[in-house]
Amino acid sequence: MRIRNGRNTHQQTDHYLKHINRLLPRLYHQYLSELAAITLSQGIPVILQAACALAFLAHPSHELMYVPGDSLPCRLDAT
Repeated sequence: MRIRNGRNTHQQTDHYLKHINRLLPRLYHQYLSELAAITLSQGIPVILQAACALAFLAHPSHELMYVPGDSLPCRLDAT
């Protein structure tokens, strides 16, 4: 074990891990809040876009349309 600044490396690692474990919930919550704000401000439900793209792959005869600002980004043409 190396001693650095009066602590061995295991003690330093434990200290850093405890510090990170305290910070992670706050950082994670902040990241999710920013992500939700971006999604809400742009009005783009990413899950629906992914579902539409997968539906397009399953049914290639259907047309995939995306209209910016539309609440439902994927719709079939009215026939």
